[in-house]
Amino acid sequence: MYRYGLFRRIFGAMVGMFILLSMFSSIGTVALGYDRLMYTGYHDDMGDVEYFAVIVTGGAAYAPNQALATRQTEEAYDVLRTWWHYTDDTIYYLNPDPDYNPSDYEVDAVASPETIQYAISIWLDSMMDDNDVGFIYMIDHGQDGGHFNIDENGDGYLDVETEYIKNVELGFWIDSISSYGKLVIVIECCYSGDFLPYISGVNRIGITSTDGYTTSGIGIDGWSYFSHSFFTNLKMGYSVEQAFEAARNYVLMHAPGQHPLIDDQCLGSTYIGHYYELRRIRYEL
Repeated sequence: MYRYGLFRRIFGAMVGMFILLSMFSSIGTVALGYDRLMYTGYHDDMGDVEYFAVIVTGGAAYAPNQALATRQTEEAYDVLRTWWHYTDDTIYYLNPDPDYNPSDYEVDAVASPETIQYAISIWLDSMMDDNDVGFIYMIDHGQDGGHFNIDENGDGYLDVETEYIKNVELGFWIDSISSYGKLVIVIECCYSGDFLPYISGVNRIGITSTDGYTTSGIGIDGWSYFSHSFFTNLKMGYSVEQAFEAARNYVLMHAPGQHPLIDDQCLGSTYIGHYYELRRIRYEL
């Protein structure tokens, strides 16, 4: 019995090896080797186009959940720089904590209404011409009626009832950008849908993490339901429209009371940069 079982196992192994060698022989020489992930090039959908971004962490240095908002803007920075060919010079990054000085990210200013206005209406306006793509991402607390909370007096604390940027103010700053090819604005905060009419426009994509009636949620893993999914899909090389649709579906599944919105007034698919492709390359020994 034992010898018969051993013979059957040996015979099965020989048949399996014969089939495997036959498969390799049909495609060429069998080669031993190893796999390695490498950047192999980039996707450039729009020719000679430059890309610029403003990333804003709102709130205040000692506000509740501030570390989560910072973590989310760091993810946005990583995705733009690592996967979409941005550099520290083409990203204007703001954070409300004056002591926030990370080694991996270049912070351009302490976030306040004045510095956010400068980043959008002065810096971004000065960088872009009529075929460039601009990207604005803002995240933190928000209040009903179109309020994005930000520390106004610089004391490190946040009065959500009195310290904020109004939707009409942000819309005015964005409207002051004189020239661009496409402009993508993404706002993550509770009731962010109240911003959508003010950030939308011709050759723009306005995106909010929810509508004007509901809050934006954070998962038990500490990531925003919408933003984390949105940037994860951008990391996969998706267009803005594809990334939004994937993030919206994720939110509807995991946070059904939240309703992401988009107003897309751009023609065709919009990409936010030159996308690096990460491919598995096989090296022969």
